[in-house]
Amino acid sequence: ARVIQGVGGGIIFTVSVSIVDNAFAPDERAKALGIWSGVGLAGSALGPFLAGVLTEFASWRWFFFLNVPIGIATFVITLAAVDESRDPIFTGGIDWTGFATLTIGFVLLILGLQQSGNEGWTSVAVLGPILIGAVFLALFVVNEVRLKERAPLVEFSLFRDLRFAGASVVAFLGNWMFGVTLFFLTLYLQDVLDLGPLTAGVVFLAFSVPLVVMSPVGGRLVSRFGSQDLMAVGMGLVGIGTFFFVLIDADSGIGLTLIGLVIAGFGQGFAYNISNTAGME
Repeated sequence: ARVIQGVGGGIIFTVSVSIVDNAFAPDERAKALGIWSGVGLAGSALGPFLAGVLTEFASWRWFFFLNVPIGIATFVITLAAVDESRDPIFTGGIDWTGFATLTIGFVLLILGLQQSGNEGWTSVAVLGPILIGAVFLALFVVNEVRLKERAPLVEFSLFRDLRFAGASVVAFLGNWMFGVTLFFLTLYLQDVLDLGPLTAGVVFLAFSVPLVVMSPVGGRLVSRFGSQDLMAVGMGLVGIGTFFFVLIDADSGIGLTLIGLVIAGFGQGFAYNISNTAGME
């Protein structure tokens, strides 16, 4: 089920950005991508709250059932409302070798890292997957460089553009921060502070609300202040918010968590949203 979700999510994310970029004039793309990013982040940010509500009053399974009618409705609306567009000069295929080596490499690398908490860094169960995964990732890089003229999975030549490279780093760090924060703070709120699923979901609104509010605002400010300065401000706020998370311990209560979530939410609303705009320019 997770593999199918991953394939679908990867397609939706990349294609939706292309659709927005194609549908709007250059002077309107930053605003459009800001709204697109805000809507997408709203779903990700409100997810923990809705999951908490359903888990508290029904069952955690209902969060998955809820997505079935939403998916069907989205499918129908997309076919009815979204204009078709395609790249008329594309003649390549799918880089299946790159897909296989990248997938195997990341799966083994992550598996090894996950085992380290229980097995220790010197265990074969940890070092084996990490080393083999690193070999597959190296093979992936070699394959992509070799296919640089024939539609590789990742065109490394794009990273020669410092603007694109910087936007990619910001997007990576923003997603990494969001995933790590959501995972560990959920454990902290429920297992350490003994909050229920609903209360924990409400706490995450401290991150969700500024995130959603600032995403379209950041898109509108790009034309005035430029994407680099705004991404720098956003990442600075994300760093400050994360610093408050570092100070959390078993006796610190909920105050540091709320302060860090609010500040990081404002920063993420700038940083991640604007990285999409900068990467598309």
